[in-house]
Amino acid sequence: ARTATIDNCSTHVASVFPEELACAIVDFLEILKVNSNEVAITKASSDQKDYDLSCVLSDDDKSWWMSENGSLPFSVDGNDSKNDEIYLQFQLSTDRKPRKVRSLFIRIPPLPFGPLSLFEFRVDYSLDSKRWVSCDHLMRTASVHGLQRFDLPEFDAIDVRLVCLSNHGTRYSQGSMTNEMECVGLYTVLWR
Repeated sequence: ARTATIDNCSTHVASVFPEELACAIVDFLEILKVNSNEVAITKASSDQKDYDLSCVLSDDDKSWWMSENGSLPFSVDGNDSKNDEIYLQFQLSTDRKPRKVRSLFIRIPPLPFGPLSLFEFRVDYSLDSKRWVSCDHLMRTASVHGLQRFDLPEFDAIDVRLVCLSNHGTRYSQGSMTNEMECVGLYTVLWR
């Protein structure tokens, strides 16, 4: 790919820059797509600590992440009585360089086993871990077995957050959520 990129340069550029310099410029400017082997989970805003956070990076249903009881920020009636958002934060590369993100895969326990499973969520991303940009749409998981794919508007980021907005139980609770039901969880999160 490097040679093809350099060969596509105009004759003028090729004559001005030595090949090694042109290759270095291309390597510096090229943003690679995210590689799941480089992704690390760096933070959970809330965690019951049942398992190590890194368990969400593997595609299995033997371990999971769950936020603390009472942490879900939105009540069933739509009143936002809590200010903190629940999120999992991921670093997309070991070298802290931006990576191109196009999709997300999530695995949850389906109903009737997963009333606390992630239902509504959004994705936020950052190039500096200070200023965050929200993707422009709300996404929802289905209550099904296996990985679910979510296509995202393509973006470049160093860090991403999966912001959890509700669980599947909120759809059926009719305003009678208990503190133990005001949390959210999932098995797997994979970035592509």
